[in-house]
Order: sequence, then structure tokens, then C-alpha cells
Amino acid sequence: MNKALITGLLLFSLVVIVGSVLYQQHDIRSEGWRREGGDASLMKGSVFPGKKVKSYTVIANGGGRVDWSKANNRIYFDKKNAEGYYDIYWMNPDGSNETCISCSFRTENDYHIGNPAVDPTGSYILYQEEDRNLNPIGTNLPSTAGQYATSPGVGLNNNIWIMTIDGQQRWQVTEVGNYEGVLHPKFNQDGTGILWSHMTGNNMNTGMRRTGEWEMRTASLHRATDRQTGPVNLNTIQVLKPDNHQLYETHGYINNDSILFSYVPRDGYYENMEIGVYDPQTQQVTQLTENLEWDEHAHLSPAGNTMVWVSSDGTSSLPTSLNLTNLSRVELEMWRMNADGTGKERLTYFNQRRTPEFMRQKIVVGDNSWSPEGDRVAAYVFTGKKHSNDPYAEAVVILDF
Repeated sequence: MNKALITGLLLFSLVVIVGSVLYQQHDIRSEGWRREGGDASLMKGSVFPGKKVKSYTVIANGGGRVDWSKANNRIYFDKKNAEGYYDIYWMNPDGSNETCISCSFRTENDYHIGNPAVDPTGSYILYQEEDRNLNPIGTNLPSTAGQYATSPGVGLNNNIWIMTIDGQQRWQVTEVGNYEGVLHPKFNQDGTGILWSHMTGNNMNTGMRRTGEWEMRTASLHRATDRQTGPVNLNTIQVLKPDNHQLYETHGYINNDSILFSYVPRDGYYENMEIGVYDPQTQQVTQLTENLEWDEHAHLSPAGNTMVWVSSDGTSSLPTSLNLTNLSRVELEMWRMNADGTGKERLTYFNQRRTPEFMRQKIVVGDNSWSPEGDRVAAYVFTGKKHSNDPYAEAVVILDF
């Protein structure tokens, strides 16, 4: 292993240690963090009002990335098992009938399976799976460091897979190398193509603020499923890297063709992560945010006229320049805007005192998905930390507009 790669991996190790401090298995039902002036909490079954949101309903504890299927009105999400590794589940919108899909085919309990996305017909699920045949991450670090780096929200040593909706058949789509990875696989709106983010190298040997080297990739689906290769046509994979940014996160399609994504400019970091729309036909990017804030997880409504995303804008937490020592200070709230980027408004106030949804711990709103009717959003919500021994908590919350 060359010196530059060793240096890069050591720097990346510092990143994942910071993240792993947050990565502690914890049942928030036993803690019940409460908002200021009220008794609502992130405990499953809790319902409480918001400043702009009509109501919040906590439907799952321990849940992570979400996709609300328009075909069967089920919510698909990932959730940690007893060992702290993610599995894929589905549940009804009220939180009932929580059922593990990946438990039926996983061979051991020590690797991640998560970040599900359901096709428009409700026939297939795209997802990420950690490849245990690759070199382990953080072998000389606390066990939670490597566990965090390979989780579905970071994606190192992950591959894209596709399975039938019941998990009975599965096919591998990508084959990453050591210390590469993938994130956020998505179907297009008619189910004929897929999209994901692909990390081609850690490229972190030039500074502590590096995020790795990423690109977007697309592929089309076969009309009929081949039993050997599966529904994804591997011969159609295309690489997209508009404006040659350093990091890309894919969030989905607009009008079945244009790509909604977040990016970090070259040599930048998350405090200037922005959202754009890329048109492959014109090869032009339309900027939706440009605010020198952390902007991520944008999702278009079923009607196609509005979208929600998460942002540090309006919070007091984002340092002028993020680095490995202050990532834990980040607060992210949900915002809404028109599809063309106009009419931006903040929706959640988890981190602002004297609001109905205020929580005493720092809150980060993450991945989200619209209901089929477009009147609610399911969101992944988790706590930050103030001290190294603070517990980590995750929940799936329904926002009713």
C-alpha cells in the first residue's frame, strides 16, 4: 500500500471515529427526550404539534433511511439489529406490521444491509449491502468506527443490489474495490432506469476535510428479468460528473430524465453542500440552493410542484468551516421549496427553543420520502451529541402538513 493511500486512510479513520461516537445502539423509548415546555418525545407512538408542521407522529424507533412506496403504501426503511448492523424492513404508515425482509437471507449478523428504494410497480427493491470480502475499514480503531464507515449512510465497501419485493430473489449490480463505495440508489419515475452515487477512491490524502472522490452512475432495466443477471442491464451503465465536483449524492429523478442531486465542490466540505438538477440532454445544471449551508436529501413531491430537503440554514450550529473536530455540532432541519427553487420556507424547528417541537438534544433530520398523496413526509430523525458518552438515537417520524 503506497504512502499516500496510507495517509488518506488514516485521515479517513479520524472522520469515522467522529461519526462512530454518534453510532451507539440505543433504545430511545427508555430515554424519552422531551421538548421544552411539553411531554412529547422521539418515542414510538408519540404525537406532538409543530410550529409550521401540523403534527409529528413517531412510527418507529431505531429506524434509518426511508422510502414510502407509491405502489403499496408501505414504508420501507433500514433499522439496526442487536449487533448494531442495519437490516431492511417494511411497515404500514401507522407503524404497524413492522417486518424484516433482509433477515430471511442474511448469512451473519455482522454486516450492513440498508438504504432501500422501491420501484414504481412495487416489484423490486434497490439497496446497499456491505461486502465483507473487501478489506475491513478501521481494523486498528474502535469497532464502531469501521461499523459506521460501512453503514448505509456512508456507504464504504457497499455494493448496489436489487431484489424482488419479498426478498426471495437477489442480484448484485455493482462490484466496488477496496475503500470504494456507493450511496442512495434510486429508480426513475417509470421504473425503466436506476441511479446511484459511486465512490471511486478515498482521495483523502491532501487534507482533513476531504470527502472522497465521487460520481453519479445510471443504468437501464431489462423489460424481462434474466434469472442470471437480474433486471438491471449492466451493459448500459453511464458515468456522470457534471461540473467535476468532488462529492455527489443522488436523490432521484425529475420528469423521468433530469437528476436531482446534492454536491460538494472540489476541495470543499459539507458546509457548502448544495442542491442542483442535472439535465443529461443539455448537460446543464440548474442550481436550487446557493447559500453556503449544508443542503441535502431533496425529494420531489408526487405532484412534481414542490420538494423538501434538509438544511443547516437557520440553525446556529454550522461552523464557518467544518472539520473533524466540530462535525458533531451540526443541526439539520427540513425545508420546502417550489420545484424551480423559489418559495423556500423552513418546516421544522427541532433545534429552536420555545417552539412546540424543540428537543433538548441536537437533532438532525435526514433522509425522507413523500406519501403517495403528497400530504405527508416520512423522515429519518436522529440526535446529535454534546458529550462523548451521549446516547445515539434514531426514529422514523411522519410529518403531517
